[in-house]
Amino acid sequence: MKRIQTLLLLPLLLIFLQSCGGGDDSKTTQDASTDEASAVMDEEMSDDDEMASADQAICLWGKAGLRDGAGRGKELKYLATITFGEVVKLTGEAEEIEKRNYLEMELSDGKSGWAYDYLFAVGGERAVAFSSIDIFKRPDITTITTKKLERGQIFAVVPTDEDGWMEVYGKEKKVEGWARLTEDAYSTDEVDVALAIKMDQISDLKSTSEKKKELENLAGSSIFSSSPLFSMVEDQMLDMDKARDLPANQLMIQASTLNVRSEPQKPAEGEDDNIVFKVSEGDVCNILEKSNDKVQIRDMNDYWYKIELNGQVGWVYGHYTSKAL
Repeated sequence: MKRIQTLLLLPLLLIFLQSCGGGDDSKTTQDASTDEASAVMDEEMSDDDEMASADQAICLWGKAGLRDGAGRGKELKYLATITFGEVVKLTGEAEEIEKRNYLEMELSDGKSGWAYDYLFAVGGERAVAFSSIDIFKRPDITTITTKKLERGQIFAVVPTDEDGWMEVYGKEKKVEGWARLTEDAYSTDEVDVALAIKMDQISDLKSTSEKKKELENLAGSSIFSSSPLFSMVEDQMLDMDKARDLPANQLMIQASTLNVRSEPQKPAEGEDDNIVFKVSEGDVCNILEKSNDKVQIRDMNDYWYKIELNGQVGWVYGHYTSKAL
């Protein structure tokens, strides 16, 4: 409102100055005032440009369904699958159905439909971490959490009005909060982001042979070899070779960070968390026990393993280890 008032008052100010003087001095004053008006208009246009990011969203889930209407009704037609890290264009239309908010969106191929907004970071931009990034509950350094974005992790970054702070959302919102990002801590370059997305997709493959084939394909790519994250491909291939040579009573962790639990299960909602410690990618652990049966978690079906590392003992889900089925 203050900017609009300024724009309205400028013409009156010009008339007043012209009536009080003349000649070259008057012309100089008029030119200066015109420049000021242009600067205010430029600032307004700049604000509009910053708002452009609100027209897009980043998919945070492995798979999100695009339907021909808002909601989850069986009568709705399934149109397409939106994958993790994919950018969609928002039309601005939204509907609330059964206390869920749905957004109308358009995919890169022009196909349009509706999807559940919780699965997306609205107004976000795709990014990948180059180094460990601290996460805060609020834009205040005293609210630091134990969560971090690790090197190679894909996330959505959303600009805010808080000076020096941005909101961040990791995959499935397992990491979400605020971060103070420096230029060397992350990248929004399309090659870096695409490589990290491919590495995430490879980590979800169940077949070791498929993983190796995909890694070899990336290793031979001239496009991705220029990325500072390319060493991730080489490291993963080396880890696979090491994991293949491990004895039967050991396994290697193949997730960037993995929770080790006191019981071979995740706690039910409302129960206390049963995480006892964490392990990192490449850690080699001794196997003490294996669950009798495989356990289904989302689209994964694997055993739990009781492991020991540096004197600490707990359970890990096999899908995230070299024992993945």
